[in-house]
Amino acid sequence: MSKFFWFLPTAGPEVSALGELLECDAEFLETTEPVLSLGEGCFELDGAVNRRHRVKEVMGDVLPNHENALVVSERFAKFLEENQVPDLQVLDVRIWQGRTPVDGYKLVHFTKHISGIDEEESTLVYHEMDPSFVWQVDNLTFKQKKLQGAKIFKVRGLPQHIFVSEEFSQALEAQSFSGFALHDLSEVN
Repeated sequence: MSKFFWFLPTAGPEVSALGELLECDAEFLETTEPVLSLGEGCFELDGAVNRRHRVKEVMGDVLPNHENALVVSERFAKFLEENQVPDLQVLDVRIWQGRTPVDGYKLVHFTKHISGIDEEESTLVYHEMDPSFVWQVDNLTFKQKKLQGAKIFKVRGLPQHIFVSEEFSQALEAQSFSGFALHDLSEVN
């Protein structure tokens, strides 16, 4: 039986005690290009958000953000390409720290969400307004056959979550990527 993990972008262990949270107002950017702004510690994606955000000062290989977008370093994107991860689209993204552009990041878009949740073994509460969206989950269990060969993926019903196989998680950790943590499926809520 294969084991899977919840892949959660974080500030990572490289943030020292001095790496405190910064707080600021996100500026509204009018653009049609994918944009992630790190102005004074703020994130903004596609100019669609104008509210307060808190983020860590240190930028790792995976950038956490309130939009649940997978934003990765060029090194991480190259790793995904070299490992021939299917159903991903890697896009250029502009990153801003204040008014200064920061190079070297990509936006990863999952083009397919797998129907991999075992609804008989998992305890699921669906959203009242959108019954295709899982509002709460306990004892998340996957259908092994549906995820055969999956490396890094999203599943239908939980579009805000990213998962990785045990084998792929070991490959990620061997590369010493920063900015994410792997959690047991029992921690998904």
